[in-house]
Amino acid sequence: MKNYNKNLKQLIENKILNKRNGTVKGNLIRSNKLFEKIINATNFFDENTTISERIYCIMNNLNKKPICKKDFCNNLVKFYSYRKGYLLYCSYDCAYKSKYRKEKLKKLNLGKKCSIETKKKMSNTLKEKYKKEGFHWKGKHHKKESKIKMSNTRKGKKFSKKWCENIRKGLIKRTLNFNGKLFPNFNIDSIQHLNWINEQFNLNGQHGCKDGEYCIKKLGYFLDFIDFKNRIIIEWDEEKHYTIDGNLKEKDIQRQKEIENYFPDFKFIRIREKNFILSSNKEKINYIKRCMK
Repeated sequence: MKNYNKNLKQLIENKILNKRNGTVKGNLIRSNKLFEKIINATNFFDENTTISERIYCIMNNLNKKPICKKDFCNNLVKFYSYRKGYLLYCSYDCAYKSKYRKEKLKKLNLGKKCSIETKKKMSNTLKEKYKKEGFHWKGKHHKKESKIKMSNTRKGKKFSKKWCENIRKGLIKRTLNFNGKLFPNFNIDSIQHLNWINEQFNLNGQHGCKDGEYCIKKLGYFLDFIDFKNRIIIEWDEEKHYTIDGNLKEKDIQRQKEIENYFPDFKFIRIREKNFILSSNKEKINYIKRCMK
């Protein structure tokens, strides 16, 4: 156990944590100094560790990854999420054979069957609930013909580029009219790498945690990173942007072309998350330099 700085915990609680559902709210982070404090406080992790895991350790006074709860198993367990924390076991095999699990199951009402009266009470309670909430589909099912019709309505249908663009623009307009601010979802784990690029190449790039992601309202796109002074755009690509064959998806290629046409004087750099994280600092620097030429 480790007692972390109370001020650091207070900052995290006020700026990062969503008190309503107990999750990390990355779009509210605006201080690079806070990121540095979190990373320095959890320097026992490697550079690939997520911010969520680091914050979880700080808030729960952990100074290392926990090990599997099964007796005589010293394997490290995986981190699931900030809300759920670490898994109790390293594998399904350990979970199934664990004495702790067996004791827990014994305490439950396993093997007991509900009486007919209890089942009726449960059924009536649900019926009353659905009546109040207007859930009129309880106990009803669509016919097979209706299911096939609904399935075929949009099967194979391709939406035009103009339609997709209008949807994006409409979403931005509604958001601005609602609260006057735009907070798109972004990869919080990419921020430390984008900050590193800023430092290494003396850039002043704008990203999700520094003035927020820049919005091209005309196109309806948000940019992961843009430096107007040095005319550089960086797109941070997770694996979902690539096909099974490892090629960039067509929609991302089209998106890049539109952005390049909008900013013709800018250098456009794509970073594949998996490759970048596994590369050494020297390889990262060489890659960025090549893209900047």
